[in-house]
Amino acid sequence: MTTEDASKNQLLNGIRRLHEVLEKVPPYQEMNDHRKHSVDIYSRVFGLLNEAVDSAGYSSYIITTTKLEWNY
Repeated sequence: MTTEDASKNQLLNGIRRLHEVLEKVPPYQEMNDHRKHSVDIYSRVFGLLNEAVDSAGYSSYIITTTKLEWNY
């Protein structure tokens, strides 16, 4: 396993742990509020926050014209 793979796994495990605490896929703002890594690092490593959420094994969120919704 490379250092890059280990870093990705640590980030994905962070999403999974937050999911356990919140009992839902962590929304963008809660990711920033509760994680030691900001959403920006997830975007830099995975390209998009959605990709990180998908890679962690969860359905990513969808954006509607009225609000942000999670697709469970």
